[in-house]
Amino acid sequence: NFDTDVEKQFIAAEYDLLLGTFKDYGEMVIQFGYCTLFVAAFPLAPMLALVNNFIEVRVDAWKLCQVYRRPFPMGAEDIGTWYSFLEIMSTLAVITNMALFAFTGSQLNHWSWKERVVFFVVMEHVLLTVKYLIAAIVPDIPENVSDHLEREVYLRSKIVDGVADDVEDEEYE
Repeated sequence: NFDTDVEKQFIAAEYDLLLGTFKDYGEMVIQFGYCTLFVAAFPLAPMLALVNNFIEVRVDAWKLCQVYRRPFPMGAEDIGTWYSFLEIMSTLAVITNMALFAFTGSQLNHWSWKERVVFFVVMEHVLLTVKYLIAAIVPDIPENVSDHLEREVYLRSKIVDGVADDVEDEEYE
């Protein structure tokens, strides 16, 4: 019989920071894999994934607010090894979807097997080139976020570290 929010938080299950986030990321990477690897076979998959993610965000928020203790906040530079998994999966997705289109699609039925293989190899290389060009052109950190990070470093140097201004005081007198 607990009355206060603090007592309810205390008896709630502890959120495992390592295993809990691993399960959450693992679930999303598996969904990304199914969505991208076989989108040519089931084009509705991304829309269903979007609906699932919309619901999943709310369920996870409820779970973190109502079922588990408030997790201790921890900083992270990025998503770690999961980025490598997603990069590999996106490359495999281009290959599998192009293979599904070239070898099982009805659009190329009048082509010979050799023509299909050549089409597959050429288009797969073109799409991978486009994928990597887009990845090179689009910055990993948006410009406004980069500006805020630079400002934070500047303010920290002034306030916490006590770094003096570069401008001499005599100019302002």
